[in-house]
Amino acid sequence: MSTRKVKELLRKSTSIISKRMRGIPRPSGHALLIFIILSLIYIVAFMLRVAPAQYGVYLNEYDPYIHYYQAQWIYERGLKGFYDWFNWKNDTLFWYPNGRSFGNTAQPGVPFTGAFIYMLITSLGFHPSMLSVVTLIPVVFSSFTIVALYLLGREIHSEGAGLIAGLVYAVAPSVIQRSTYGFFDNDPIASPFIILSFYFFIKAYKRGSLLNAIISGLLLGYVVFIWGAYVYVINLPGLFVIVAMILGKYTRQLGYSYLTAMGLALLAVEQVPRTSVFLKSGTSIITWVALAMIVIYELIYRTELMTRKTILKIGIVGVLAFAIIIMLQSVGVIIPLSGKFIVALNPFYREAATPVTAWFESVGEHVTATWYVFFLDLNVLVFFIPLGFYIMLRRGSLDDIFMFVFGISAMHVASSMVRLTMFSVPALAVVGGVGFSSTVSSYFNMMNRPIFKKRGKMPEIDRSIISIIIISLMVVLILSTAVAPYTFASANQPQAIVAAEGGSFNTDWLAALAWMKANLPKNSVVASWWDYGYWITVNTGLPSLADNANMNFTQVQLIAKAFMSNETTALEIFKRFHADYVVVFEHFFDLGALNPSYQGVYIPFSGDFEKSYWMARIAGYNDTEIYKYFINYVQLTQGSSIPLPTGTRAENVTLYRLLFNRIPGVREMYYQVNIPSPTHFKLVYASSPNGYVLVYKIIYDKN
Repeated sequence: MSTRKVKELLRKSTSIISKRMRGIPRPSGHALLIFIILSLIYIVAFMLRVAPAQYGVYLNEYDPYIHYYQAQWIYERGLKGFYDWFNWKNDTLFWYPNGRSFGNTAQPGVPFTGAFIYMLITSLGFHPSMLSVVTLIPVVFSSFTIVALYLLGREIHSEGAGLIAGLVYAVAPSVIQRSTYGFFDNDPIASPFIILSFYFFIKAYKRGSLLNAIISGLLLGYVVFIWGAYVYVINLPGLFVIVAMILGKYTRQLGYSYLTAMGLALLAVEQVPRTSVFLKSGTSIITWVALAMIVIYELIYRTELMTRKTILKIGIVGVLAFAIIIMLQSVGVIIPLSGKFIVALNPFYREAATPVTAWFESVGEHVTATWYVFFLDLNVLVFFIPLGFYIMLRRGSLDDIFMFVFGISAMHVASSMVRLTMFSVPALAVVGGVGFSSTVSSYFNMMNRPIFKKRGKMPEIDRSIISIIIISLMVVLILSTAVAPYTFASANQPQAIVAAEGGSFNTDWLAALAWMKANLPKNSVVASWWDYGYWITVNTGLPSLADNANMNFTQVQLIAKAFMSNETTALEIFKRFHADYVVVFEHFFDLGALNPSYQGVYIPFSGDFEKSYWMARIAGYNDTEIYKYFINYVQLTQGSSIPLPTGTRAENVTLYRLLFNRIPGVREMYYQVNIPSPTHFKLVYASSPNGYVLVYKIIYDKN
């Protein structure tokens, strides 16, 4: 083709494109400004969450390892792996010797997401490692929640409310901690879909849109696949329907939208074995009551006009439905509430101290949230939250009722377990955004009123410019208060597997796992406290006895008894599980850093010794016995004391013998602790460079 023809072809193509572009409306200056602000907030969120990548490509915390393991399993089987997952039975690498059935005890959403995205990337011709892909997924998904919050805030109140909600979410410390680079877990992946499902649900009942109701239901169904907290997400629209009906705000469009969305969500519930018990359990009470009230409403609507008396009848039906469900629970037809669900409903409820409750309480994310946590997450916006609630109560629209129910209920469940601040932060950020946006709007109106009648009005103020100023001031307020250090500290933490106490980088676990993989005989069974089960099995391919799934209390209690008993009892228990090796972990601190005269004298800082309190509780000891037999507080300096293994039985406790063993060239002296070395456990490896992770071979008696 000649140069002339090429030029002619380019000219015609340019002309056609130019004509087509003329039909596309240009974005207004206001829309462009919103896009720029939202993009900047997204970038801030992304940069904060991706910060741990500086330490290397590692998964963070514990649960992400099992999601990664499942994603690999699915990818290796291709598209068929998504189907095979539901039939994945008895993997004996976990909870040895009985094994774990992933299809019955897990939710597939997170590994499905990781495997699908990785398949998509490789199909395009790119071939990064799966680990490098899944470590980035939580950063992208959590940051996208900002866009979802903007849409929700705009739908509820205004663009300003949405922008403020997104900004607060971007820098909230508790959200950042659970959505950083490597945190390939339920929370960050589910978050944008939860908010978007609510956004489309609101659009569905406002506009009578079947499509929006379907989208909302599909998103809710995806959340069911991802996270056990779907129970709250599914019940929230039902609670909203009940409240709207009691207040006389219910509409048929709301009922149809709810039935459509909930029908699809409940269809998803029934597809996953672990969640399929929902409709037969006490956790579905709100859903059943809402459905009953809608059905009764529809029956009455066809026969008479809605009056206060009619609404009262429906309310009575709801109460009766609730009573029937409680009765069915009492006779065993419906599974009653228990564990974390009853604690979430009643933050003041704590069951009697038993080994089982100790098992629940030993999980860090189950501790009760404090008002200090709420302030760190919401910072200056906390002062606008009461105003936001007041404005919504005063307006009283369906949108306001939904957001009021969301805000109050999310704050309620978050007060029971600190992990559930993943719900309270987005909900209260929107509520606070409503209060802040309303305050700014009032300021605008005041600025545009005439001050002197004779001189006329003040010139109109460019609201886009004022918006930039207000948002900038808000950013400065948030990032310059006492909250800022916690925001940056939450982001700039090494992943747990390479982190030491205080946030420093440490490679002891990496060295220990690499050594175990290279040197321990294949199929060697490794015993440890349950925290490390996923790390050990996923990184070494060796069977472990327990892990973070916490699915077998009896096995966990036996491991606790083994660690907190003498070596004879420990051997009996470990032999029952065919264990070959034991792994223990403790971060020790050299007192020489505080006082040169104590150089080479160590104290426990964080690890299995601190967890031994919970091991003893799970094994069946009460606090009085624990502080008599195992742990005493010993004075370290004037006015300060530390817990040490100096109880009356401490020197015979297997765990303490393994931890406080004198290891030449590593640790040979401990502060006021004199515990003999183990006799039936041979040290085969002390991790480099600090000896924090110790691997012992179990020496069973020959008889």
